Amino acid sequence: MIENENLFNILNKLDDAVIITDRDKKIIFQNDYSIEIFENDFTSQIITNLIRDPKILESLEQTIDKNIETTTDFIINKNISDQSGELIPAKAKRKII
Repeated sequence: MIENENLFNILNKLDDAVIITDRDKKIIFQNDYSIEIFENDFTSQIITNLIRDPKILESLEQTIDKNIETTTDFIINKNISDQSGELIPAKAKRKII
């Protein structure tokens, strides 16, 4: 658990929104910037309470079911410009840091 806490501390310092879900789509971590732009802390909730865009949810399904990295474009809200997000499976070979 200490390793997770260290990782979460690092992710909280990023200027990018980070949301981590488990395989059941329950949000297990949301960094401070994500909480700021979504204007709510959705930790422990199902991600579909936060994101309803079918394109993003389809990418999430592919990432979870097929264990592949996906990228999608989206708009969070009118006050923030178009964004691009990456969905990376937890066991991906890619290094995050």
